[in-house]
Order: sequence, then structure tokens, then C-alpha cells
Amino acid sequence: MQKNDFLTRIFQYIDCISLFVFNKKHYFVISKKEYFILNMKLDLDIELKKGKISIAEYNHELNSYYYRNGIWQLQKSNFEDFLKIEEVIVLSKSELQSLLFFDFNHQELQRLYGIVENKLAINGEISNNGELSDFKKINQISSRLPIFYINFDTNVYLHMDWDRCHEDYAYENWFAKAMDFGYLIPDEFCYWKIDGKDFWKFRQI
Repeated sequence: MQKNDFLTRIFQYIDCISLFVFNKKHYFVISKKEYFILNMKLDLDIELKKGKISIAEYNHELNSYYYRNGIWQLQKSNFEDFLKIEEVIVLSKSELQSLLFFDFNHQELQRLYGIVENKLAINGEISNNGELSDFKKINQISSRLPIFYINFDTNVYLHMDWDRCHEDYAYENWFAKAMDFGYLIPDEFCYWKIDGKDFWKFRQI
């Protein structure tokens, strides 16, 4: 897939970036957005309970590999198998920085950063008309930041996909919520913090 096509899928939130914490290590993963739902088996359980599918159909679905290579319940025990799925990509901090600022030169980033800070501080204007609008550019960069935070060491599941209730698919002993999780990430892993600038602010627009 070409890089532009890849970034288009991220901008459209077909694919997205997620941060996993597993055995005290941080993993930034890019894949299909629906792959970051913890317990998709819940949907099958509900369909079976409502009689929408038979027990045979239920077992067939559970044994199929069309969703996440058959990992219907993403857990610490199968996370390493999850990382081996063809559609799952783990990226380094330098690769993520390159992705974050792809197609934006330094001067443009400085200008957009000023616009974002001005908007947050005094409700300044942001142009929002057409393909080249500043609003679109800001949201392109924002889309390249993590959407999900999944910590297998502390059983925490957070997301910033505000229109969805992914937290409903977490396990009973997990803390799960739709909320900003930027403060949980150690600075050394924050690829959006560069030269004294914190591009996480773009998420607030």
C-alpha cells in the first residue's frame, strides 16, 4: 500500500494507531480500528441469546479466522499472536514521527501549531473551507496520534473514538472509559513531543 493511501485510511479512521503496554513495554500498533476492541465475542453471545444465530452458527463463527485471525477476545495471553497478524504493524518512535509529519514542512507545522494554540487560548479562527483548509490539515495530523490505550499490565482500556462505546467491550475487571489518555504515556515514548512543542494539542480541535 502506498504511504498516501495508508494515511488516507488513517484520516478516515478506517485504520488507526493504538498504544499497548505489555510486560512493561510500550508498543505502538497500526491496524484496522475494529481490531482494537477487546471482546468481540460479546456480539456473538448477544446474537445467540436473542436467537439470531444457532449454536452451530455461533461455533462456526468462533472457529473462523475472518476477524482478527480468530482472536475474538484480545487478552494478555494472546497479544503476541495478535502482533503476528498480517494487518497489524508495529512502528518505532522515529517511524511514527515520520508518519505524523508526512507532507508537512517545518514552516507549515510552525504555522499550524500557532493556529492551534491561538484557538485553544483565545478561541482564534481556523480556516475551514476546501481541501487546503487549516482545519483539515490540523485534523490530518491529529488522526496520526493514538486513538486507543490498552494496558495489559494494569487492565486499563481507554479510547478517544468519541462516537463509539468501545469501553462496553472491555472485561469485567478492567477500568474502561472514553477519555484523553495522553498523561499516562511517558515522555520518552511521545513521538508527538518535539523541540518543546506538544502536538497532542491538535487533538483538542
